[in-house]
Amino acid sequence: MSDPRASLRLGSEPAFPCDETSGGGASHAFGITHLGMSKREYLAALMLQGMLSADVVGDRNLADHIGWAKTAVRFADALLLELAE
Repeated sequence: MSDPRASLRLGSEPAFPCDETSGGGASHAFGITHLGMSKREYLAALMLQGMLSADVVGDRNLADHIGWAKTAVRFADALLLELAE
């Protein structure tokens, strides 16, 4: 079984990092490093997008939205745990 700390470490890494040597525009001119969203956030968003596009999420009320988000995060965490092996 994977170490959950490895999953946490992998999930906190930036999904789309940008440093001063790439990109351009104002952030490049000022030498700002922008790490963007985490891999965990990105994967959770993809999971939620898939759930919504497949229309498998049931009723469309606010309480369900919170449940969908929590489920998407659990799926993202499971994927990160598997990738950490």
